[in-house]
Amino acid sequence: MGKRILVVFTTGNIYRRRGLFNAVMGRTKHLEDICGYEMDVLLLSTYFPWYVRLLRNTGKVPRPSVYEADGILMKVDWCRFSLFDYVMNVKLHKGVFFKKLHNRKLVRKLNGYDFIIAHSRECGELAKMAKERYGIPYSVTWHGSDIHSEPLLYILSVSYVFGLDNQEKLAIKEFVHAKIKSFR
Repeated sequence: MGKRILVVFTTGNIYRRRGLFNAVMGRTKHLEDICGYEMDVLLLSTYFPWYVRLLRNTGKVPRPSVYEADGILMKVDWCRFSLFDYVMNVKLHKGVFFKKLHNRKLVRKLNGYDFIIAHSRECGELAKMAKERYGIPYSVTWHGSDIHSEPLLYILSVSYVFGLDNQEKLAIKEFVHAKIKSFR
């Protein structure tokens, strides 16, 4: 039996495929073509309960457990984006709480893979949990939106995923702050 590789990434809406989604699809296709390993794709997605959809003025969308795009079949893990997470993440920019709890349970589904390729901060944190629990090696790819849209969360996730000490965190934070100031 060949090696089993899991590609895991997140997107808010599978029906609005944009940069990250398309980049991951392209890379996954390329890897399938060159490596010959068994590759599974896990897409982490969120859905909004009726009261959050009311606040956001959005409609209900179907939630398939499997989704195909560009010939790649993905398992979709849906997590409810609660009102608390909406306020904490969208309004206060403090991150999510219940989604992190959901991902702690989700890590069980990653057991049995030989390698995990994670795209983005959230998936990197999930891959690290799988490494700690099951010893599965992983790589994390950060994309432009991970860095320029949430630079401070990027620093925290890098420090978490790579286990940096306070001195290293401070050096990265100062570097990112200097870069942000240079763009003003």
